[in-house]
Amino acid sequence: MKGLNESDVFTIYKDISNDLWVSTTSNGVYNYTDKGFINYEVPISTMAFFKDIKGNICLGCAGGLYKIDKNGKTKNVTINGPWN
Repeated sequence: MKGLNESDVFTIYKDISNDLWVSTTSNGVYNYTDKGFINYEVPISTMAFFKDIKGNICLGCAGGLYKIDKNGKTKNVTINGPWN
């Protein structure tokens, strides 16, 4: 898979839906489901994950908080606030 190699992987997270999430230091976040890998562009390194009660994946990143909503849209919530 382009962009995913052993020196780039930072952390791996398995959510409550059994989806596997892989963060990288330079190539965003990958989600592995039964349909294969999906890449989400995140401009900074992702270090931590959690899934909120609305099904959004929240990303603790180097210098900010991002989220991936249920529609696959990546958003910086540090700037826009988690209330958006």
